[in-house]
Amino acid sequence: MKKITYAITNILLAFAFVGCSASLHTSAENGDLEKVKSEISKGIDVDYRDADGKTALIYASTANKTKVMEYLLEHGADINATTQFNETALFWATAFGHVDAVRLLLNKNADTQIINNDHKTALDLSRDLNKEEIERMLIAEITSKLAQFKVGMTMSEVMLLPFLNTSSFRFTFIASPDKEERWKLGDYILIFKNEKLSSWQIK
Repeated sequence: MKKITYAITNILLAFAFVGCSASLHTSAENGDLEKVKSEISKGIDVDYRDADGKTALIYASTANKTKVMEYLLEHGADINATTQFNETALFWATAFGHVDAVRLLLNKNADTQIINNDHKTALDLSRDLNKEEIERMLIAEITSKLAQFKVGMTMSEVMLLPFLNTSSFRFTFIASPDKEERWKLGDYILIFKNEKLSSWQIK
């Protein structure tokens, strides 16, 4: 009987935990900062994911709730947490056209080079959905990293650049005119000659 009671208690606690976590997501999406604070104070994992892999930060980003986003980030939320489709808060803020949310995420160093399951970056998404202001913001952020590329780098050295340190990026071969090799890496086009980087640009 004690074992049965113990098992039932654990099940009830598990349901209660899921309920609190769902409440965190709802509060984040609604922009209810006080409720978000309350849920976090109860020990709810700030990066708890629902069945789709969404976190509270992602829910807040879909609704442009920047105060909640800031609070979650200050309390350890993973800015690059991904859903089951490998989409971060930056993807969702971009998709909904939330300029303020995108600006906040970029200011907090959100990774712009994560590629979702459709092989697209946030920049690709902004172009697909005609989010022109967000596209300009993303291009400015991506351009700011160009100086880290150096002529003569090998492909291995390029892959070690800190801003490309993500498991989701991949090289895609484009063409090889003459003795050049053109590769797409996230939002960048890299041109190698004799296995050394010779030039680069934003795609």
